[in-house]
Amino acid sequence: MLAVGGSGSVRYRNRDAKIGRLILKGEDPYRFRINQADFELVNLAFPAIPDVYKDGPHELVNVVVSVKTGAALTKATGLAVLNFLSKKFNTRDMMVSLRNDAWFIEDDETPIVSPFFNSGSPLGKEQYYESITLRCSLWGGKRSCMTSGGFKPQVGQ
Repeated sequence: MLAVGGSGSVRYRNRDAKIGRLILKGEDPYRFRINQADFELVNLAFPAIPDVYKDGPHELVNVVVSVKTGAALTKATGLAVLNFLSKKFNTRDMMVSLRNDAWFIEDDETPIVSPFFNSGSPLGKEQYYESITLRCSLWGGKRSCMTSGGFKPQVGQ
């Protein structure tokens, strides 16, 4: 269940493995659209702020969000999503990971397989390392983005 800004929704998986969603009020807070691109929250986590950041202007907890999209994983896209979600969650401390699939395998706060997505078979090691994960963060008002992945196998290896 997620309730944000006057909207609320419940995602569920029944005993037949059918995935459903019930919008309780307003719009579905798991899905949003920015610049003609669709986005869907895969996972949310609210870990405590690491001690190293506690002496600055930070929240008591931060928001870590995994987002699936079909949009190009560019810095502009990542910053647009980060800005949108940080306003929606009213936080100055947030990290957003974006992928073109729901396989957020290396993220500590995210399960390998979300029970609310029919993700199919897991990516093989080479497929995963060839794919891109874009991470954008907001810490005390400062924004940054980085990508990981995109490794191509060497010819002849």
